[in-house]
Amino acid sequence: MTEEKSEIYWTPLESNPDAMNKFLWTIGVPKEWSIVDVYGLDEELLQFIEGPVVALILLYPDSAHKHVLSITQDIDTMDDDNRQNVFFMKQTIRNACGTVALIHSVANNCHQIALQDNSSLKNYIDKSRELAPEERGRLLEGNKDICNAHHVCASEGQTTTPAPDANVSGHFVAMVHNNGYLYHLDGSQIQPIKHCQTSDETFLLDAARVIRQFVDKDPSNLNFTVVALSHQNQDLM
Repeated sequence: MTEEKSEIYWTPLESNPDAMNKFLWTIGVPKEWSIVDVYGLDEELLQFIEGPVVALILLYPDSAHKHVLSITQDIDTMDDDNRQNVFFMKQTIRNACGTVALIHSVANNCHQIALQDNSSLKNYIDKSRELAPEERGRLLEGNKDICNAHHVCASEGQTTTPAPDANVSGHFVAMVHNNGYLYHLDGSQIQPIKHCQTSDETFLLDAARVIRQFVDKDPSNLNFTVVALSHQNQDLM
């Protein structure tokens, strides 16, 4: 009789820029790159975000999951030849969707983000480049440095830290630009979801427009949170 592998739980991460930044900087992201709050998805509000934005991370409530699926289920990515160039990993750890979204955000922008040599995140990404999405998730399970950094930062949020095996109401996904297209990366899905054409110059507006579709499906729900990964002017920090 085959013994079943026990399920792995991590302490849930808040959509909190301070905690997220501490986590990213601890595992090798340079401090000129940071997570910042997005206060609105309208163009005039997005203009207040400093520096180029390379990823948006959305936290949506479980009640909105069916609305997100209703929008994405009709998007056909089976003929997407570029999909193999997108760094995508399966979430194999319960309550680690925030960390998966952060890794998706950074790993798809390593051509712009110079990770610290021999850092835990750089080593993880380098080792997992040629792996399948499921294998990337399993590799994260055994990464003690990233695991420890996650738990330390998850315990420093603004709200009471839930237990690792808590049933958390909310899910993180990332929006990134890869080779001219906007991708929606959700570790609970089987592959990246290609939404539309984009560019470095239009990515922020394009990603905000996609997220707004999700929010508009449930306009009375206030439990959507968006943060951005952007390059900050070190002179102002």
